Amino acid sequence: MPTKNLEIEPADLWRILKASGIKYVKFIIVDINGAPRSEIVPIDMAKDLFIDGMPFDASSIPSYSTVNRSDFVAYVDPRAVYVEYWQDGKVADVFTMVSDIADKPSPPLDPRRVLNDVLEQAKSKGYEFLMGVEVEFFVVKEDGGKPVFADPGIYFDGWNVTVQSQFMKELITAIAMRVLIIRRLITRLHQVNMR
Repeated sequence: MPTKNLEIEPADLWRILKASGIKYVKFIIVDINGAPRSEIVPIDMAKDLFIDGMPFDASSIPSYSTVNRSDFVAYVDPRAVYVEYWQDGKVADVFTMVSDIADKPSPPLDPRRVLNDVLEQAKSKGYEFLMGVEVEFFVVKEDGGKPVFADPGIYFDGWNVTVQSQFMKELITAIAMRVLIIRRLITRLHQVNMR
């Protein structure tokens, strides 16, 4: 699958990951329901898969293909590679774009293809989509050596009557350049939408 307009070639990406100490690569295919399906491969065995793609039986993923047309290839998307730091930085998650073995376009039910097609159509009309992280959290304090909720606040209480008012002001100020909105979702649960 061509990698035109990408900043890095898959073989170069493999070299960077190996040089960075990555030991395993998790190739991820997203199914029609948005669930990741993955295959983990030692980094040394993954080099050819970065270059030529990872063959797989598409009939084993619901709605991808029928048994008689099931030879597909998952190609590395260099724009979607993440290191699992909770695994001591030894595992890289590599998302893929799917194509059939004849190198035809991705199947229409490949969710990543659908997303890319929609983004390209929007871009051609002058729109730019920004996606980012949404962080949800609880604010707690210590009481007798145990964590407890900092206040009994509720959704849209404005923080002006809660004991954490000063904390929330400092939090908003500290991340002001990145925050789209910070709000309380339900009792005690907060959400920060990042740019």
